[in-house]
Amino acid sequence: MLLLTMAHRGEAQEFIERIFTQPVDFHFPGIYRSEEDLLVLTGEGIETAILRVSSILTYFGNKVDRLLNMGIAGALLPSLQINQIYGIRHIHREHAPDKNYPSYLCKETHSKMDCITANRPVLDNEYANLLKKKAQICDRELWGIGFTCDQFQIPFKSYKLISDYAGVDTDSKEIKTRATEFSKHLFDFYKNLSLTKDIW
Repeated sequence: MLLLTMAHRGEAQEFIERIFTQPVDFHFPGIYRSEEDLLVLTGEGIETAILRVSSILTYFGNKVDRLLNMGIAGALLPSLQINQIYGIRHIHREHAPDKNYPSYLCKETHSKMDCITANRPVLDNEYANLLKKKAQICDRELWGIGFTCDQFQIPFKSYKLISDYAGVDTDSKEIKTRATEFSKHLFDFYKNLSLTKDIW
């Protein structure tokens, strides 16, 4: 069984309307089922992602044998294109002053793009410049997903759609208004991905 993870309902809406149409009764909301697979909305933030993904993997046991993460993310380099979807190679976490966190390697995607999970929204250029020393793309939950998959020994992949350039020009309201557009783009990519024989 595939576990598909996305952060928010906005970016997942097309998937819920078209494939994952059955809500699952669980101790937290945001879980949907198709005939074969599961979709879970992780919410934003590392801790929430760890909690929700680990709960699903524990409850469904060995039925889940792979995980796919999809969603929007911010670009840290101007060379990346808005609305382009990139496969992720390595996942990093922003280091704390007294701790260095491990990085995780996604299952081969033939990509050279790395993603760093930030501790807070990236709304200023100084913060964005700090993060781009480690990666080209930033998000708020992927490291938590990678950590959990590593603990459960589940292979995983991630694909991120660039919604904006992280920094002072980030407009969260505009990003939310484009949620339907982003969701349709991600869904089309997912459909083509599912037809690829060597996806795993």
